[in-house]
Formats: sequence, C-alpha cells, structure tokens
Amino acid sequence: MFDDVHLSTILSTVVIFLLMIVVLNAILYKPLLSFMGQRDESIKSDEAKVKQDFEKISTVAEELEKIKQSTREEIFQIKQRAVEVARAEAETEFNKKKQELEEKMSNFYLNLEKDKKNLEEELKTHISEWKNTLNANLKNI
Repeated sequence: MFDDVHLSTILSTVVIFLLMIVVLNAILYKPLLSFMGQRDESIKSDEAKVKQDFEKISTVAEELEKIKQSTREEIFQIKQRAVEVARAEAETEFNKKKQELEEKMSNFYLNLEKDKKNLEEELKTHISEWKNTLNANLKNI
C-alpha cells in the first residue's frame, strides 16, 4: 500500500509545506493581522471619540438647560422690577392727583366759606332796605 511513497517525497513535501507557511506568514498573515489590529484600534478610538462627543453633547445640553432656566429667572426678575416700578410710579401719580384734588377741595371750601361770609354781610347790609321794601309792599296790598 505505501510502496510508492518515498521518504524523500515526504521530506520534500514537509519542507515545501513549512517553507510555504513561513512565506505565507511573512507575506499574508502578518500584514493581515497587523491591518486587523489597526482596524480594531481605529474602531476603539472611534468609539471613545463617540463617547466623548456624546458626553460633550450631554454637558452642552445641560448647560443650555441651565442657561434657559437662568434666562427665565432673569426675565421673571426683570418683569417683577418693571411691575414694581410701574406700581411705584402709579402710586406716586395717584398720590399727586389725590393731593391736588384735596387742595382743590380745600380751596373750594375756603372760597365757599368766603362767599358765604360775603353773602351774609351783603344780606346784613341790605336787610333794612329789603325790610322797608317788604313793608311797603305789604302796605300796598
């Protein structure tokens, strides 16, 4: 059965096989493994960059939310100050108008009192004339 198999053929086949492994290892396997290692490193670095970018985006989103909140608070404070200023101005204007009206009313009462006194004096001075005229008119009746 193994009559046509010679030791030299087996040795030459083994040597050729080992040479082929060495050549293929140098030409094909090492560059392929090196390329695959570089590719794995590139993928890992890309994943790390994506994670960093996601973290940056998350922090930026948080900062934006903080800015929005602080802006809302600032707007609320500005509105509150504006309302307070408007109230103070309105109250000041109201008090001025109230004081003006009180002064006008006071002047009106003073003038009314003066007019009342003048009318009373005029009536007192002319009362005797009116009495005489009234008596004359009563006698004529």
